[in-house]
Amino acid sequence: MARTRKSILELLLPGASVWQSWTGAEGEGCQQSSEFTAEGAAFGKEAPRRVLALPAAHFWVLPAWLKGESEHLRSMALLHLERMGVKSGEDEASVQVRSISAKEGANLARIIALKDMPVPLSDTARLPDEVTLHALCYPMVQNSITLFRELGRLVVAITAGSQLIYCAPLSSPRLDDHALAELNNICLQLGFQGVLGRLESIVLWIDDGDLGKIQRVTGLAPFRCEMPAPTMPPRGSSLLMPEELVLESRRQGTRTRTRFLAMSFGAAAAA
Repeated sequence: MARTRKSILELLLPGASVWQSWTGAEGEGCQQSSEFTAEGAAFGKEAPRRVLALPAAHFWVLPAWLKGESEHLRSMALLHLERMGVKSGEDEASVQVRSISAKEGANLARIIALKDMPVPLSDTARLPDEVTLHALCYPMVQNSITLFRELGRLVVAITAGSQLIYCAPLSSPRLDDHALAELNNICLQLGFQGVLGRLESIVLWIDDGDLGKIQRVTGLAPFRCEMPAPTMPPRGSSLLMPEELVLESRRQGTRTRTRFLAMSFGAAAAA
């Protein structure tokens, strides 16, 4: 029996300093194919499916314990965002809600809401089929804090078990005393909210930072390693889509229909 050939898909993501294009099969590790600039990137012509992974600065990624039945999880998440003062749309293209765990009639949910920011595509002739959070493209160490860079910005990602529950850029560009104080403050706030489990380690996908000082300040054992290659997100794992891209897709659809009608009219007139 002949093997089914897997489609090679394209993933645009923010590298440590510039935008990068990676290719791979769905659910598998990717290989880097090209680099762009820090300002933006564009999809190639060949891939049958295109995924845009936006940096953490484009999202609110918030964990919350939400009480009530699981079928009402989304409504409760939208109310939580409203109480937090986060402005966002209400549809699935604007807010994604996932239950991470449940106990005693409450769900620990991860809420991802798109911010109103320009999409960093230098060419919109080819639009993404899906948009996701960059950090979700990597397997992360469970119950850990992971630090990495996106386009020069230092980013923190926190897991509960194996699931990502928090992700945000830090104000400091390097892992210095200011960044460590900010990191401790984030953990303190998440602890007060009851959404932070027992952390076991700090994973550094960056070269800077004094390991001894990090352990003294945070009380967690840090270890440094290379940032792994991203994994191509499974189809349908994200329904998020910036409004800018939704409107551009509609405009392209209108232009396509107009051209088709014009060609049909011309062919009918010639006949």
